[in-house]
Amino acid sequence: MMFKEGKVLERLQKRGEEIVIRFPKRSDVMMMLGYINALVDERAKIMMNRRPSLAEEREYLMDCISRCRRGRNVHIVAECGRKIIANMQLRGGEGVEHRCGEFSMGVASAHRKQGIASRMFALLECHAKEGGFDTIMSSYYSNNAPSRNFHKRFGFKIAGEIPDSIDYYGRRMGKTIVYKVLR
Repeated sequence: MMFKEGKVLERLQKRGEEIVIRFPKRSDVMMMLGYINALVDERAKIMMNRRPSLAEEREYLMDCISRCRRGRNVHIVAECGRKIIANMQLRGGEGVEHRCGEFSMGVASAHRKQGIASRMFALLECHAKEGGFDTIMSSYYSNNAPSRNFHKRFGFKIAGEIPDSIDYYGRRMGKTIVYKVLR
């Protein structure tokens, strides 16, 4: 399926609310900024540890959309009540790594453990295969049990751990590197 800004991929009902899973669009910038800033404020175990500016978030979103149009990214968001509640991306490598993508994701705290990320990943994986990706790489904080369980459930294999490589607000933590070969 070709990328089209804002194209709805699926609608779900969770806890009485409609969740729309779709491709991102340029006009999402304020919702995306609110989403990432909420994750940073709660100190979620993501790789971003500071609030981006509006200009930085706009640049990030424009780059993501541009890469999606060129087939170098698969990027999916979930929206609920005019808020982005989840963001999932497969960022394609360049040159000899063009078939490999780096996976990242996050879900707003109020919407975790509802199966939203699982459904989004199934869609992302399908689009990744269609786009010619054959390997997904990812990483997570080694002590992040929910992320470890998510990756294990979807068939990721551990490549290794880099001890004390993450500075989580002044505390050193390990980073686990995982991969999944798409069939």
